[in-house]
Amino acid sequence: MAAPDSISVLIYARHLSPRLRYTLDYIFGYRLGIRYEVTDLIDQVKQSSAFTINYSDISFEAGLTILPHSLLSTQGIGNVEPSLNRWKRTFIIFYNQPGAKIPFDIFSAVFFFYKQVRGIPPFYT
Repeated sequence: MAAPDSISVLIYARHLSPRLRYTLDYIFGYRLGIRYEVTDLIDQVKQSSAFTINYSDISFEAGLTILPHSLLSTQGIGNVEPSLNRWKRTFIIFYNQPGAKIPFDIFSAVFFFYKQVRGIPPFYT
């Protein structure tokens, strides 16, 4: 566990799956170069001074809440055919939270597209 003052983003998730960890490593570590930590302890998030993301269906105060789609907590992509929706001036998939700051599961969207374009090692699929 990183020291609290060295974390830029603290993410709460009820289900810490390999897919979620892979996606967060890709987004925050590889693409953005941001230090992050993921936890399943709500109290850790509530006490943190870092920017927080609540990636769950549990309601509590966090910097940003993203309602998860089931894609990152299951195995296989199989019959997943995400619907295409409009948001602001762009198209999104995994729309599930009308009126939210980010009304779709951006982590599932990244995983889905990355899997389609690049492929992901079998352990994560």
